[in-house]
Amino acid sequence: MGDENSIGIFDSGLGGLSVLADLIVERPRDHYVYYADTHYAPYGVKSRGDVEKRVLEVVDELVTSGIRILVIACNTATSVAAEIIRKKIDIPVVGMEPALKPAVEGNTGKTILVAATPLTLREKKFTSLMEHWRGSHRVLLLPCPGLVEVIENEGPDALAVDEKLKSLVAPYECEDIHRLVLGCTHYVLIRHKWQQLMGDHVQLIDGNKGTLRQVMRLLQEEETPAETRVTLKSSSHNPETIENMKHILIQQLILRGFTEDFIQQFIKIYTEEE
Repeated sequence: MGDENSIGIFDSGLGGLSVLADLIVERPRDHYVYYADTHYAPYGVKSRGDVEKRVLEVVDELVTSGIRILVIACNTATSVAAEIIRKKIDIPVVGMEPALKPAVEGNTGKTILVAATPLTLREKKFTSLMEHWRGSHRVLLLPCPGLVEVIENEGPDALAVDEKLKSLVAPYECEDIHRLVLGCTHYVLIRHKWQQLMGDHVQLIDGNKGTLRQVMRLLQEEETPAETRVTLKSSSHNPETIENMKHILIQQLILRGFTEDFIQQFIKIYTEEE
């Protein structure tokens, strides 16, 4: 299927499917192309230079296909390359960042745990964000090396994901955490696992809503197409990977209130080979 005039979305892998699902809920009659850079994932443990180079290659491929807006559904890619991308292309670019601003609103003196990839937490962009919004709150950082790989390789529902989460969170078991910021779209796919592990008293916050608001603001004057069409692509070109992406997207839509019958009837999901 052609991608001309689609909303372009990309991530290092599966995580951005949560953003895609949110967009479909809010703007159901539109065309989307989703690019998972699974062959080069994960970004979060690579060097800044390697990530920047690869992200620019992906963006070039998407822009060449004819997209009208680009959504960087990846916190790491946003931190490293969003400003460079905005200078290189002439369509709107919307990125992601750890949702520290909503995490600090409404209360003072809370303990906030920020879970993100090691590269996101090392970036100057995040440091500036934290210094600007921290205020009187206590902000703890939870780098999560290996978590994206487990989600990608085993799937969001795998027992290995639970085991990895437990090992990552173990050093913070004695902390009185009030809010947890999910600073990677992959982590949003396993939101229910984070909640179960942290407890119902911990409020989970992610950046999807902020990104969604910005996209909707930029597109509010546009007319929508007559159908919902999604094209899924992967740099691995592995049919099993594409089918897994399709399965996870459908799961995410069901979690947001769609029925399987509705999805099959009204949402056309294609793979890059079709």
